Amino acid sequence: MHPDAVAGRSTLEGILAGILVLGVLLLAWRANMRARETAVEVCRRTCRAYGVQLLDDTVALARWRVVRGGGRLLTMRRIYAFEVSADGHSREGGSVTLTGPNVDAIWVPGPPE
Repeated sequence: MHPDAVAGRSTLEGILAGILVLGVLLLAWRANMRARETAVEVCRRTCRAYGVQLLDDTVALARWRVVRGGGRLLTMRRIYAFEVSADGHSREGGSVTLTGPNVDAIWVPGPPE
């Protein structure tokens, strides 16, 4: 094979590998954004049901790890932290756990009794 053909082939392979890596990163970013949106929506609904206010109207990724999901496939487990207030002055922490796109658990402190 001619040296120019080999050089052109390796350049093309490098470009295709770069596109593949970029595509995987884009899919991972998109999955993380969807999980975060799900966590925020679940927190809003749960806080409304508990009669507390979701502060800053947001969640923050506290932990993540790769776990085996349904069908023994690898998936991400994400734990998001957030803060709520029952009286408008105090701040208490809560959390929501998602495995893949599914909500596994949510913990919200209720109003003081």
